[in-house]
Amino acid sequence: MAASYLLSHAAGQEHWRESLSLFGESSTKATTLMKKTFLAALTILLASNFVAQAGWLYSEYSGTYREWPTTAESMAETGHKVPVFRTWPTKPYEVLGSLRHDNPNQEWRNGEINDAANEAKKKKGNAIIIRFGSEDAVMALSGVSGQANLFRAQMTALVIRFLSDEEVATRDQRRRVLFKDVLRSNPGVNFSEDTGVLAIKYLLQSGVKETSTDFQSIFVDTMNRVRPQKLGDVSGEWIFKATLKTSSLTTSDERSFFGIASVMNDGTNLVVMSKQGNVEFNYSGRLAGGKLDGQLGIAGISTKSEGVLLDDKISLTYQSLTGSGTAQGSVILQRAQAPVPKPAVGQKVSL
Repeated sequence: MAASYLLSHAAGQEHWRESLSLFGESSTKATTLMKKTFLAALTILLASNFVAQAGWLYSEYSGTYREWPTTAESMAETGHKVPVFRTWPTKPYEVLGSLRHDNPNQEWRNGEINDAANEAKKKKGNAIIIRFGSEDAVMALSGVSGQANLFRAQMTALVIRFLSDEEVATRDQRRRVLFKDVLRSNPGVNFSEDTGVLAIKYLLQSGVKETSTDFQSIFVDTMNRVRPQKLGDVSGEWIFKATLKTSSLTTSDERSFFGIASVMNDGTNLVVMSKQGNVEFNYSGRLAGGKLDGQLGIAGISTKSEGVLLDDKISLTYQSLTGSGTAQGSVILQRAQAPVPKPAVGQKVSL
């Protein structure tokens, strides 16, 4: 009996130990499975958070002055952190940088646009301009130096900051004071306000700061360069502004360039060649009755062009088909006004 009890008790103990062993093994497996599940979930969470942070690439604009386009009429979506424009705004602004998705094929739905607006807010922008195939701030257009860009078929958003009314008023007042001081202290220099503003934009594009102490002297030197030596003499140096609008089925862009050009005229033919600036431009045509008709080349594009010639202004327009779409624009050349000859002593001035 005792022996039977001892045998039975030993068997029970062995069974209990086996049960505990099995339970422990199952518990260990369950714990291991739970750990693996938790780590996997954590990895997915961290990866998704990284993708959300790394999904947008921001390129800060660090170039010299650029005249960004504006339009007479525009609309903006206001249901985001900052207004979203799909056309050029109406107010003057500066570009802080450009946002693009790290997946160039990503379609921009409302969620992506909302994310882009949020990112722009973080970059101190107060609006974005949605662009398709432009402003990647990486490559250069043929024939254009400096900060010009190659058009790419990728959605981007320009992060912009609108200039305040006070900033615009301060800038305009500073320029009026400059013009007044220059005209008063330099009797041989005479120019219109439009020509003066054009000269300022050319200097800003060249890297000269408008608030620098030597800006006025540089401005005077520039106006002396583009001053004709006598009335009716078209030949000499002129300040120019060239606009270039390009478009295709998938891309579009608009740029303005400033520079100094040399003009040569023999009475029936007019030749213009850019000397300074960030775009190569030339023109050759016939002059008849103040009207111009010839061939214009700009940024690697060659096309027919028409225009008019005045004493202190030349205006050219062009439009052309390109390999990928169309190109059109204008070139405006202006200069200081010729000095009025003083009458000799005793000579009467005819009115």
